[in-house]
Amino acid sequence: MKGIQVVQALLCIMLLGGALALPGLVAAQERQTMSEAVHVQADQQVNASVATVWRDIVIEGEVLGDVTSLTGSIHISGVVHGDVVSYSGAVWLDDTAHVAGSVLVLTGNVTRTAHAQIAGTLIGDTNIGSVMTASTTNFAAPAQSVAFQHVWYVLLGVVGIVLTLAMTVAGATIWAARTMAAAHLVQLVPVRVATVGLLTQLLLNVLLVVVGMVFTFTLIGLPLLVPLLLVLHLPFLYALVILARALVHPRTGRRSVPLVLVGSIGLLLVPLVVGWFVPVASLILFYLLAAPGLGALLLGRASSLATAPAA
Repeated sequence: MKGIQVVQALLCIMLLGGALALPGLVAAQERQTMSEAVHVQADQQVNASVATVWRDIVIEGEVLGDVTSLTGSIHISGVVHGDVVSYSGAVWLDDTAHVAGSVLVLTGNVTRTAHAQIAGTLIGDTNIGSVMTASTTNFAAPAQSVAFQHVWYVLLGVVGIVLTLAMTVAGATIWAARTMAAAHLVQLVPVRVATVGLLTQLLLNVLLVVVGMVFTFTLIGLPLLVPLLLVLHLPFLYALVILARALVHPRTGRRSVPLVLVGSIGLLLVPLVVGWFVPVASLILFYLLAAPGLGALLLGRASSLATAPAA
């Protein structure tokens, strides 16, 4: 449990840092409505980073910081001294675009003209041609991109299975008593533990979104983001082990380890298979399955602290 407490403490610290940093990152020279794009005019210079959640960004002038959008697209014909990052939108660079940093597009693609300048690294699917055709090329994603996403999804599933195997072994050896106690709670009060687990996950997912945005506003934090997300999801995998233990039987001892292992991996495979077709449903299903085990883990810990003798 100490490991989980450390993870929670780190998450809270990072949330505080993100809450302090986000207001300074989201910058523009004038107020605009939520439906309008953030537009830096040709004669403007923004002495900060420009960031949006769903609005598009148009840079014709100069930005001294980074340019980041969560779901919007980014069109650059001016100068950006930092990095350009788009999570699910596209990035368009025309002849006069100059990016002193790197360009990253996670799920969209980059459409650039031959004279667009990028001093750093370009990460993402790239189309060379006129920016006028960007709206067309963005909808026609290359087959390589789909194959690349499938490869990464399979690798993610393999990593998840390996980590679940490790959690099952740890739950049967190092945390045997805690695992059995939590599984017993799942059997005794399933609605209560599921409710606690869902509420906890709601809070944790809000924190994860904030942490992810803070880490990917610049490319410096990107190498750390994936390992961090894996670490933060270890309690969820352990929660699947607890649920599998409850379904097998919490009092069968180590003889049930093979059955718990099969059950844990089976619970993980369900959202993985669904995610191949509907990614959003995969996440929802994964967190729903992990909710009872996570709630039982927290309630069991709270109960042990309440009944522990005073020092």
